[in-house]
Amino acid sequence: MNEQDRWTDEEIVKALEKVKREVTARLQAKDDPGFPAEFSPAVQELDAIIRGIGGQHGDGRGLGVARAAPAAAGVARGGLTTADFAALRPHVVDLNQGFFTSGDGFTTSAVNVDQIFAGSLLTKVQQAHAAGQKVTLLFYAHGGLVDKDSGLQQAREQIDWWLRNGVYPIFFVWETGFLNTVEHLLWGVQQRSLTAGSREFVTDPALEALARAAGGPKIWGGMKRSAEVASQPQTAQQAEGGAHYVARKLCDLVKQFPGTLEIHALGHSAGAIFHAYFINAVLAIDRTVHFESLQLMAPAITVERFKALLLPLLTNKSIGGLAMYAMKEDLEKADNCATIYRKSLLYLIYYALEDQPRVDLLGLEESVWRDGQLKTFFGLDGTPHPHGEAIWSQTPPGGLSASRATSHGGFHSDQSTMESILQRVGNLAPNTPVFHASWQSDGGRGFQAQQPGLASRFAAAASGATSGVAVPAFLPGLTSARVMQAGNGRRRALCVGINAYGGANTLYGCVADAELWARTLRSLGFDVQMLVDANASYAGITTALQHLIAESAAGDVVVFQYAGHGTEIADPEGRAEIDQAIVPVDYDSGPLLIDKELNRMFSATPEGVNLTCFFDCCNSGDLDRLFIASGPVVRPRFIKLTPEQVAKYHQFASRRGIDPRSLTVARGELKDVSFAACQSNQSAYESNGQGDFTLRTTNLLRQGLPTLTNRQFCDQIVSAFGASPRQLPRLDGAFGLFGLPLLSPLAGGTPAAARPPANPSPAPAGDAVSLRLAQGLRQLAEILESGR
Repeated sequence: MNEQDRWTDEEIVKALEKVKREVTARLQAKDDPGFPAEFSPAVQELDAIIRGIGGQHGDGRGLGVARAAPAAAGVARGGLTTADFAALRPHVVDLNQGFFTSGDGFTTSAVNVDQIFAGSLLTKVQQAHAAGQKVTLLFYAHGGLVDKDSGLQQAREQIDWWLRNGVYPIFFVWETGFLNTVEHLLWGVQQRSLTAGSREFVTDPALEALARAAGGPKIWGGMKRSAEVASQPQTAQQAEGGAHYVARKLCDLVKQFPGTLEIHALGHSAGAIFHAYFINAVLAIDRTVHFESLQLMAPAITVERFKALLLPLLTNKSIGGLAMYAMKEDLEKADNCATIYRKSLLYLIYYALEDQPRVDLLGLEESVWRDGQLKTFFGLDGTPHPHGEAIWSQTPPGGLSASRATSHGGFHSDQSTMESILQRVGNLAPNTPVFHASWQSDGGRGFQAQQPGLASRFAAAASGATSGVAVPAFLPGLTSARVMQAGNGRRRALCVGINAYGGANTLYGCVADAELWARTLRSLGFDVQMLVDANASYAGITTALQHLIAESAAGDVVVFQYAGHGTEIADPEGRAEIDQAIVPVDYDSGPLLIDKELNRMFSATPEGVNLTCFFDCCNSGDLDRLFIASGPVVRPRFIKLTPEQVAKYHQFASRRGIDPRSLTVARGELKDVSFAACQSNQSAYESNGQGDFTLRTTNLLRQGLPTLTNRQFCDQIVSAFGASPRQLPRLDGAFGLFGLPLLSPLAGGTPAAARPPANPSPAPAGDAVSLRLAQGLRQLAEILESGR
């Protein structure tokens, strides 16, 4: 790389801000009040790049993470409200790289921990102590597949469930962000193989070798180090870890109220590593403290570390017992990681992420069976009264030893697993009624399905650049960093998800749906642009969709996906039928995207372009009946407009010359295929914060792009809902496309010219970022100079 391409972050930001000012000025010069400059995709993408680079030091942003857009009124980071934050305070300790956090959003300080142990927990302990009773206290550490916002949402979902079942939970949200990093690592490895000339996905052994060479052990080692640092005491060289401070407060409470607390620990995946250090930290402060049980789900701790840190405590009864919930070997190998690696995360760690390959992990069935000491510990060799129990999924549901999870990330929301843990932690008698929760499901799902709907997850991946920097994907004149070829054309997609409507209309699963679709489509070679929350305005959605369609050419495959509120609008004069509408984030000021306007945009699709839409919507069996509805317990995805809001829309439509009567598109003019979540008289549901249709459809696609027609793929989706579905998906759109291959170039079209990748040769991440941005800035300058 030439020295002239090596720009510092400060130089890049200054240059981008200058370009943004000029782009904004040129757009404002158009004097179009219906299209403010800030809605321009060019300006939005430039903002995303600037935000992604501007915070390299001290706040966790840097080149790999873009800051979330400003939240709507009353909505805090990740779709959680300020009221949610208040509910989290007595139960959550937020850590970053082992230490307390500060800055925007939900944070934790030593004072916040003091408040946990002096608030409702202390009240419960005092009351129980006076009555001669006990308080069950559970410390929960999530896994490495969970970032901060997902960890907070997971805690928010579970707090009430634990409390109503007699357990006081304290969650360690320790901001691993490891899933994001792993996806980027695997995608980068995959891209290198494609750059080298192969158009096929590389095999797992090749991915393992490349992931190791690309620094996988260093990434995984850094996460393990964060778990260790969290529980380290203060030294002359290092500040006290946040979990160690919690350990001190816990020991003080135990000493003040002896015999009143029953303490348990629950860890998922890398949470086992976190607890290995936390429990030892507690016992190093006070050896008299006793942990009643340790519950581990799919533990990612090595057998060696388990034997060194936890086995002695289980043997000497400092920990009363261990229950481990893990998958049988065949299920581990049927799982996937980031939809690229075709086995579970544990196997990726086993083969590629530890310091040496093939390091045995406690959560792998084959590792346990290879170790004689573990076989004895779990009683697998017939030893009576073992110290621990291994529950291998899938088991029959119900009871103390049940798990139905079928993926590494599926344990924490699998009803059988969680209720088994509850029975052990709560010491419940068999058949004791328990309070069930909407976030639990039979069997759990892949980690993509289990993450709550929070916009900050995969913020870097959503930007469309391998390195995590947002390079404009569809801005005219710019070349995306990840253009892939689909046969003879290009594969491009627009994914839209909106949670941040504000107030009672706030949603939680729509951004998650969009992100899951984005990850799935990227795994199939699509170049994906995302619009979420504040960026998903009327102008943002329509402009991005129009660009996506207008810039397509014969041979291209294009996808549009939407998740958010829907609504219906009646013509005040009765001149037209009721229209269904997509609800942009700025709907309260008037803008709505009605079904007929959407269909008219689709009708502009160039000949030879395959346009496929995915709507996870209620009453969506006809594209002219677009409205998004509710999940069984989660919030409705439907807004009933007030008369004032209806009036605002008609004023907006009048200013823009939108007349529903003139927008009707005949069936024969349709040029798209639409997969609808249900029939026109049904509701579409969501579970665990994501749409049931989205989960099933993307799960089928993540298994690899099938050689099926659109109609056959719809039949597979229907089959995935089982024998007695509460919603029945259907195919809609242009009838003549139903028999054509799913997500494949249309036959007979003249292929679009292939665009070369922006940076075809592998380079260090920092160099690649600077080079790509330098190239992008120069192209932007050329666009501005030419007056385009």
